[in-house]
Amino acid sequence: MKSAAIITGCWQQHTHNAQVTAVYDAICSYITQHTHIDSVWLNGEHVNTQIDPWHHNTHQFLYENQGVDWIRRAWTQSQQAPAFADVADSVRDYAYGREQLLVSEGWQIEHMLNHTHQHIERLYYFGVGWDQGMKCDAVGWGQVCDLITHQHVKPRQLVTVPHCVLTNTGRSDQIETFEFVTPNFAEHNWQLHNSEYHKQDWLWT
Repeated sequence: MKSAAIITGCWQQHTHNAQVTAVYDAICSYITQHTHIDSVWLNGEHVNTQIDPWHHNTHQFLYENQGVDWIRRAWTQSQQAPAFADVADSVRDYAYGREQLLVSEGWQIEHMLNHTHQHIERLYYFGVGWDQGMKCDAVGWGQVCDLITHQHVKPRQLVTVPHCVLTNTGRSDQIETFEFVTPNFAEHNWQLHNSEYHKQDWLWT
């Protein structure tokens, strides 16, 4: 079953926290070990997107090789959003050995699943901020639930792995001071199957 992995909230500002860096390492290892994950999508919301090969690959994909003008313009406009964090070096620079793209807006997910990546049957969500950005960002699992609910895309399996995610215990203006725990997957009906959590419905709010 062909899959894509969406990585969110893996910020350099959290690398002083051993619990967080262990998750970063686990994400990279899991993707490498599972060859059915043939595309890695890094959430570009909130972060500096001028990072390669991520930016170069996505510019080629959504601008240079794209025949639809509104997609070229939308990609260009998406690069103007302000950033307040940097992607962790260990995640940014890892040699995944497969396609690496930036995604930051829902239209990108919709376009890819309906056109260029129709073969993707399973979306893995990895990263930090399970109940925050991983759910609520424009490319978060909550937004994909809405795309499926309202028939913008065909249903896909939404999956995560417990040692590849964390959630924030509270909010602070200083992201360096965040504290983290393992998410309560049952809260939004993610059920464990063969060491992975699978979303059982499309509800998230």
